[in-house]
Amino acid sequence: MKPTPANASDHNFLRLQAEVAQALSGKAELKVSVGLNRVVDDPLAPRDLILIAKSLDATDADATRHMRGQVDLAALALKHHNASAHEKHRPADAQAAATFDALEQIRLEAIGGKNYAGVKHNLTQRHQTAFELKGYDVSNPEHTLLALPDVVAMIAREAITGQKPPAAIASL
Repeated sequence: MKPTPANASDHNFLRLQAEVAQALSGKAELKVSVGLNRVVDDPLAPRDLILIAKSLDATDADATRHMRGQVDLAALALKHHNASAHEKHRPADAQAAATFDALEQIRLEAIGGKNYAGVKHNLTQRHQTAFELKGYDVSNPEHTLLALPDVVAMIAREAITGQKPPAAIASL
C-alpha cells in the first residue's frame, strides 16, 4: 500500500473527502491529501489543505475509516476551533498539552457528532483504529502513562456524548 493516492479510486476518495470537508468547514477551496511520511494526523492545525495519515499497518478498510474520521475532525476544527485562544491557554508541559489538545478534539467531536450521525460514526472509527495501531498494553506502565491523554479524552467523551470508549482502549 502506497502512502499517496496511486489510482483513480484513491483520487475519487480524496475528492469526495474534500467535498465533505468543504461542507463541514464552510471553506469552499479546501483540499484533502494523504501526507507523505505522516504517522499521525494534526486536526487542530490551521490550513487550506487537510493532510491525513494513511497507516501502512492497517487493513484497507480500517485505513479508510481512519482517514474519513481525520478529515471530519480537521473540518470541524476549521469551523469551530479558535487557534489563538487554544494556544493562549495551552499548558507548557508536554503531557498536559497533549491532554489539552485531546480534550479540544473531543469538544469538536461532540459538536459534529451531535448534528451528523455519519460524522459521529467516522470519528468513532478514527479512535478505534488509532488506538489499535498504538497497541496500548495495560500490563506496561509506560504504555499507561503514554495513553493518559487518550484515556482522559475518552472519559470526557463518554461524559459529554454518552459514547463508551472503543474496545482498543476501554481496559485502560
